[in-house]
Parts: sequence; structure tokens; C-alpha cells
Amino acid sequence: MRRCMVTGANRGIGQVIAKTLRAKGYDVIGLARSRPSDWVGDFVEVDLACEVTLERALTTVGELGQLWGLVNNAGVGGGGVVTSLEHTDFRQVFAVNVTAPALLVKACVPLMTSGGRIVNICSTVMRGKAERTTYGASKAALASMTRAWALELADRGILVNAINPGPVDAGMFRRNNPEGSEGERRALAATPTHRITDPSEIADLARFLLRPENRNLTGQVITIDGGAT
Repeated sequence: MRRCMVTGANRGIGQVIAKTLRAKGYDVIGLARSRPSDWVGDFVEVDLACEVTLERALTTVGELGQLWGLVNNAGVGGGGVVTSLEHTDFRQVFAVNVTAPALLVKACVPLMTSGGRIVNICSTVMRGKAERTTYGASKAALASMTRAWALELADRGILVNAINPGPVDAGMFRRNNPEGSEGERRALAATPTHRITDPSEIADLARFLLRPENRNLTGQVITIDGGAT
């Protein structure tokens, strides 16, 4: 049974990815602030924005044994026009969306002794969106790191790709844009398929990228947004 770690596995897209992988026979290790009551298997509780708890979690990850896959899904948003931003607005967003994924890759690669797969969850906001400077910049950084890691880890048999979703019917988008809201209407109007992506579609793509049969697709940032970009 192949083992995969999914960050942000307690809700939203991460929870759907974890359930999809488990249904396909993967042993899934969850990583998030809190363990769901119905979680089966290993779970690492951590606040990725806290350096102390992150270091403790990285030690725990290093003791988990052989690993096949890592899905860097956990992320936090950040908003505000540039003229209102302060140092603190960048600190937490980049700690969770940039630093934590990099350090988790560093911890997990030595466990991928028979090759492996890494999937990072980005966002089309990285293309630039008003009042989303910090979040968009952090996801652009994650996309860049995806390409760098693909080059660095290919000789180890580790493939690295990213999924770049537009609005998803879960998580931050749904919290900020409830069904029937003006925000949802604008998103649908800007999407040629007139659909908000279902989290199961993200999970299915992640599962494909994690498959051992995927042997040569690496360094890619794959957009799934109904044609909006």
C-alpha cells in the first residue's frame, strides 16, 4: 500500500483529496491544525504558521517511514489593496503557503526511497487579482518552486507538479462567495463552462499525478478553471 501525506486534510479540497486517495487504496497521512473525529490512520496536528510547532511536525514526519506522495494543499488567504498592507499581512501567508511546503518537501524527500510524487495546489489568483497581492504572490512562488523541485528531484525518480484551480466549490471561495451571491455570479459569468469546479475534480487530477503509472509528467502547473484564463 502506497503512503501519501495530504496537508490541510481536515476540510475543503484537502479532505476530498484524502478521501479520494483512501478510496483508491492509498494509506493517507493527514496534516492540519486539528484531527477530524472520523479520521482513520496517522494524523499530524500542526499550525503551519507557527515555527515551533512546524519544526516539531517536521520531526514527526521524518519518523513516519517510507512515503510515496505529498500533496501540499494547505493554504491561507490574504487580501487588501497594496496601500494598506503591512509586514504582518505577508508573514502568515508566506509562512503557510511558501515556507511550509518547501520544508515539508525537504522532510519528505528522504522518505521517498523508491521514487515518489509531489503535488502542490496553487491558484489562478497568482496571475494577478486586485486586493489579493499576498495570496497571489505566495501561489506564484509555489508554482515557481514546483518547477525548480521537478528539476532537482527528477534523478531521484520523484515527479513534481502543481494543480492551479480557479474558483472551487469549497474552502476559501465558498466561504467568501456563498451560493447565489454576487461574487458567485461574477465567477460564473467569467467562466466559459459556466461551472464552479467541484473539489472532486481537483482530487481526481491529484490522484492521476500521484499514480506510479505517471512516469514522465513533471514540472507542470495544470490549470483547471473552466477556461476562464
